[in-house]
Amino acid sequence: MILHFSGGTWQLFSSLDSQVLHAVDMVSASEGWAVGGQPFSDYGGFILHYSEETWQQVPSPTDEWLEDIDMLSSEEGWAVSKGGVILHFTGGTWQIVSSPTTGTLNAIDMVSENEGWAVGWGNWLGDHEGITLHYSGGAWQIYSGSSTEDLSAIDMVSENEGWAVGWEGVIFYYCVLFGDLDCDGDVDVDDIMQVASRWRMTDDDPDWDARYDLDDDRIITVVDIMLVVAHWGEICG
Repeated sequence: MILHFSGGTWQLFSSLDSQVLHAVDMVSASEGWAVGGQPFSDYGGFILHYSEETWQQVPSPTDEWLEDIDMLSSEEGWAVSKGGVILHFTGGTWQIVSSPTTGTLNAIDMVSENEGWAVGWGNWLGDHEGITLHYSGGAWQIYSGSSTEDLSAIDMVSENEGWAVGWEGVIFYYCVLFGDLDCDGDVDVDDIMQVASRWRMTDDDPDWDARYDLDDDRIITVVDIMLVVAHWGEICG
């Protein structure tokens, strides 16, 4: 079923025989995409494209049910599904890209062409485990600092801030602060001490960690400490 809101009311636009649509994303008033699945069929993945006032099915490269879609423009977008399948729309076609998980991906939110996040869960049997994937540097990778509960939706405010929600009422907040080196959501004396403890360390040192080289000069100096001090007291939220 596809509903259209226009003129202040929701109206039935189209009714499909058996397909279940899970998500829709409109690029504009005249173009959009919807994804889902087709029950009782070996061909599960289902993609619809809206153009010229008509919804039409386009080929899906996966048999897995598609759970969510996020279009960056009419020329680029992403979709996720069960089995950890990730689809990328580019060059006019949907293609499967490499995924680090086989779990169910329930939601995706792209911040830009180069940055994005997807969330879901690990399995249907036994204890579930939340999955968070981060897209950066042209690849999807598992992000380890997320909730252990199953995650069902995500919304990124920017590349440095976002929210995810899931089972058991879990709400997960993501925030990146410059200078928050211990990742506890604020910039304080503990962050300064982490830099100070690496005083005069260079990139030739076997224990070198570039995170503490805040001015990227390959040596930890008072400049790196002062860069943290400049953000003293900042907190997430």
